[in-house]
Amino acid sequence: MNAELMNEIQAHLSATPGLTVLDESAAAVLRSKVARRFAFPESSAWWWEHVPVPSRSFGYADGGGLSLLSKIVPVGATRVYLFVTDDDPPPWLCLSGPPQLIMSMRVWLSC
Repeated sequence: MNAELMNEIQAHLSATPGLTVLDESAAAVLRSKVARRFAFPESSAWWWEHVPVPSRSFGYADGGGLSLLSKIVPVGATRVYLFVTDDDPPPWLCLSGPPQLIMSMRVWLSC
């Protein structure tokens, strides 16, 4: 993972109690569950190339991806998970925390 991105993530985590990084083993287990649930090849770096049909896509611009995501998080959800990826295949860093804290990461998240 890009060192600059990793430094920004660490800085944000230090300043935001309630956000955590899953250990590599827990992240791998969660990644496997997601891959099985949506029939994604686990080793693929770009799961969106394997989204089953039928599927829906939503266009967004100017950082609007987080706004779209916030609308689909179930009401009452207390914890969500976010895989931080780049162009590398897994393993990926996985963040966990309350939805509002994950969404507060928009300062460096380019959705």
